[in-house]
Amino acid sequence: MSKILQYSFAGGEISPSAYGRSDLEKHRTGLKTCRNFLPQARGAAQNRPGLQHLARAAYDDEDKAVRLIDFQFNTEQTYVLEFGDLYMRVWTDGGLVLETSQATTSITGANPAVVTITAHGYSDGDWVFVTDVPSDIGDLINNKFFIVANSTANTFNLQYLDGGLVDTSAFFPVSSGNFAKVFELTTPYAEDDLALLKYEQSADILTLVHPDYEPRDLSRLANDNWQLDVIDFEPQIDTPINVTIAGISLGTGNSDYIYVVTAIDAESFEESSRSAEVTLTNTDNDLNTDQRIRLTWDAVSGAGTYNVYRSKNGSKLAFIGDSETTEFEDEGYNADAASAPPPATPRNPFDSADNYPGVIAYYQQRKVFARTNNDPQTIFTTQIGNLNNMNTSEPSRDDDAITFKLIARKANEVRHVVPLRDMVAFTSGAEWRVEGADDGVFSPSTVKQRPQTYWGASHVRPITVGNTILFVQEDGSRVRDLGYTFDSDGYDGTDLSVLSNHLFVNREIKEWAYQKEPESIIWAVMDDGSLLSLTYQKEHQVLAWARHDTDGKFLSVAAVEEGDETAVYVVVQRETDGNSLKYIERFHTRQIANEARNAFFVDGGSTFDKPLDIEDITTGTSTVITITAHGYSNDDIVELDEIEGVQVEIDEQVQTLNLRKYVLTNVTANTFEILDVDDMDPIDTSSYSDYKRGGVSRIATETVSGLDHLEGVAVSVLADGNVVSTTEEGNIVVSNGAIDIGFPASRIHIGRQYLSDVQTLDPEIPKQDSPGKPKTAAQTGLKLEETRGGFFGQNEDELYEIPERELELWGDPTDLFTGQTEAFMPPGWTDEGSIFIRQSDPLPMSLLAISPDVLIGGYD
Repeated sequence: MSKILQYSFAGGEISPSAYGRSDLEKHRTGLKTCRNFLPQARGAAQNRPGLQHLARAAYDDEDKAVRLIDFQFNTEQTYVLEFGDLYMRVWTDGGLVLETSQATTSITGANPAVVTITAHGYSDGDWVFVTDVPSDIGDLINNKFFIVANSTANTFNLQYLDGGLVDTSAFFPVSSGNFAKVFELTTPYAEDDLALLKYEQSADILTLVHPDYEPRDLSRLANDNWQLDVIDFEPQIDTPINVTIAGISLGTGNSDYIYVVTAIDAESFEESSRSAEVTLTNTDNDLNTDQRIRLTWDAVSGAGTYNVYRSKNGSKLAFIGDSETTEFEDEGYNADAASAPPPATPRNPFDSADNYPGVIAYYQQRKVFARTNNDPQTIFTTQIGNLNNMNTSEPSRDDDAITFKLIARKANEVRHVVPLRDMVAFTSGAEWRVEGADDGVFSPSTVKQRPQTYWGASHVRPITVGNTILFVQEDGSRVRDLGYTFDSDGYDGTDLSVLSNHLFVNREIKEWAYQKEPESIIWAVMDDGSLLSLTYQKEHQVLAWARHDTDGKFLSVAAVEEGDETAVYVVVQRETDGNSLKYIERFHTRQIANEARNAFFVDGGSTFDKPLDIEDITTGTSTVITITAHGYSNDDIVELDEIEGVQVEIDEQVQTLNLRKYVLTNVTANTFEILDVDDMDPIDTSSYSDYKRGGVSRIATETVSGLDHLEGVAVSVLADGNVVSTTEEGNIVVSNGAIDIGFPASRIHIGRQYLSDVQTLDPEIPKQDSPGKPKTAAQTGLKLEETRGGFFGQNEDELYEIPERELELWGDPTDLFTGQTEAFMPPGWTDEGSIFIRQSDPLPMSLLAISPDVLIGGYD
């Protein structure tokens, strides 16, 4: 018998064709199967967190695409933009952005219900979110989205998202409630074109480009105020007008003088277009302090100074001086031939169809465009600091806009431009380094371009991790990294998918997003609707692929910072009550403070959890708790938690009110007393210490409603840390948007089950001819962290439960386990000898190491 130790799973799932590569370090950390598990850089493998249901996408048409795009103004203001067919909606902190709510004066008890809001401004098809409606009508429509139908100036009906108008004929009318419209912006982008929509952000402006659309800037003015405007490539400061010219003591002669004036922005220093030319003819040939030409013009708002340019006798216009006023006197100043005025008509290379750019980036204070239909190899930049100014000068200046082509043997179109140490350009056939002078200055006269590698990139947006770029090759089925190396003084990289190539066979990456915290993970949506993850930390040589599935298909993904973590949003197509619908969902945090009650490991899931902050507790023979406007009633059941104080020591054990359920009595608007849930006796806290601070009260329920998105689905349920149902046991099915779990609970997570599987590689036993011989591992050591539940075996067809309960009180949820445990199964012989582990419960599992005792059979 040999004990095989696998102490790390940071190799992820590797290809069957690499199973024999025991010479590789990845073979010692790799897995046969890594499904719905996330390899960690530190070596552990954790089952992925569940997906929290947020809402439906605006359009559920199965044939219409929906795409998510990240927008991060700062660390506190982050958004995910939902783009669909001709529309955009905004998500932040897991919710749709709503416009200011409006109060209703009437909701009729009728079929259909009629809502009255004077001058509401809603249109048919708008989404509204309903809150604060009283009585039975409130139970029907509160905290739900509806579609406005049959709207007039002051009234409208409510339509369910699945169709059909809301019927309130069984209820009395009400006269209050609030309705908030979902903010939605009309866009020109058809759903077929969303895949090629490329973007780059600077501050609160997101620039969007597509080769079939004029380039546009999306501006965030407020949470519920966004604008999408075609980019105006004119200077932002106005051109001087009414330029006039007059001589001072000028005689006649043979010289012609032409002048133009420009304005210089006081803040950005951007120069306006040149003014109309003014001409003075037949003057003296020479100007001096006695023979001068005076120019005047109208003041330009925002101008700090004005530049004056002159042409004499047909020479080119050239700079002769500036003025802080609206006057200038030319005393015959020498003209600077190297400084010409900008053109009278601003340059716009993107002014017509087939000349619209398909690539956008920023580099050295320039906005960078590339790839038009007419010039697929060409890169265009703006002036330095003037991000919508494409003007050039003659002769050129260092701050001019730049246009250049990536000249190669093949006409490979530019796909992406990424700023690193240099500008890195990705084309359909090669990767290019574009740099400036030796001092790094990037200007029209210093542009240098050199191909670095010849792999070619797909249209999937590259991801930058640290100082390394990850990109998808042209065929969509291979991932590479690219970074600068001092050894070669250039850019090079490696194939990141070569040892997991089976995950890409006949599949392509459609989209991906980077989750920076708490782990460095890239999430990739595949064209078949599956999801891959890549745990990537180059400095620690961690490169681990895993595959993820759900009850549905993944369609899009985006990631933004939310608090201390990077939130990952996805669009998922799911079957609900026989209908194929698109949902926006978000990966739940996996930080659960070692509390099984907080574990969220269901997909498309919802949580029932209504905590109210406790303000005061009066101890005594009857315990009185104060929570202003709590909304509770007599006989309600609540659970108390996080209370500081109100404790007593009995038999050397500290007893508190925390994590226990109580029945309410003597309820007032702001207070209530608590009874023992078993014998209904008042809770006597007269011997307890005084209340200090904190605490929450959570109402408990047996029935959870608002689950329309799970209609007809057999759900997995975790209630107060106890597994109530999985699809294997219980089969609780959502009916009429609700379930009954059979007992009161205060924290309930309900959703679709998913299976998380890990399978080790076949053991390679030193000094033994083990390949091909039968093996068994009846005893397996498992090192776990914050884990509960799970099954193990030698294959997925014969699994045995991992022991879990230890010293918990009866009725309490089993604690999460950290440490070493031994798992046993009946002896069974296989040719492989690998260990298969599955988590099918909605609970966390974190594997730190597996150490099976392997016995080899057969004859020498």
